Amino acid sequence: MGKILKLIGQRLAIGLLVLWIVSLIIFAGLEFLPGDLAQEILGQSATPESLAAFRKELGLDQPMHTISAKLFNLTDSPYYHMLSSNIMVGVAFIKYYGGGKK
Repeated sequence: MGKILKLIGQRLAIGLLVLWIVSLIIFAGLEFLPGDLAQEILGQSATPESLAAFRKELGLDQPMHTISAKLFNLTDSPYYHMLSSNIMVGVAFIKYYGGGKK
């Protein structure tokens, strides 16, 4: 049973690492694309003030590393507590029903 849990843990860690690397590649690629997201959403008739306010609201006025750090900060995520509590329930279930040898 211990080998299977170790394998599952390794696979999950590798999957999260791959997801993180792919996300960084996507963010880097988006940084080099021409155009402005705020201009595209608000249209050609948007004023410079409305563009600046929209960029600030979405955080587009910050550097890429700041935006990606906020996205990867899981403790601020609304799903963090739900996910962590579900993991703890799963661990308790495995310990109670599957942890002992019969």
